[in-house]
Amino acid sequence: MSAPNVEAFLARIYVDAQAREKFLSNPAAEARAAGLSPEEVEAVTQIDQVGLDLFALSLERKRQRLLNRSYVVADLLKFLLIFATAFVVRPQIVPAVLYQLLTQLLTLRTARPLESQHRKQ
Repeated sequence: MSAPNVEAFLARIYVDAQAREKFLSNPAAEARAAGLSPEEVEAVTQIDQVGLDLFALSLERKRQRLLNRSYVVADLLKFLLIFATAFVVRPQIVPAVLYQLLTQLLTLRTARPLESQHRKQ
């Protein structure tokens, strides 16, 4: 078996919903189309399909958590930039700017839903 070929194939079906759907509809044909050897095709066709879906869902949730964290960091950096600018330009307005920015930041955080696309069963 060529581990890198199998690993690349598995990675694609774990993270790409369309590739996973195609694989689940005809596992052997998709594995052969990916260039896997007959032994590798046999091995990947034995994958537990429920386990495959659960693992793919787990990866999607982890990806969403990371994306949500990156949004928080980006919002915080924007906030710090605006706050620093206000502090340098007009220090007397810092309390008002700080209040407005915090309010907007909280609104942004609660308004962004967790977007996750799951395979309907």
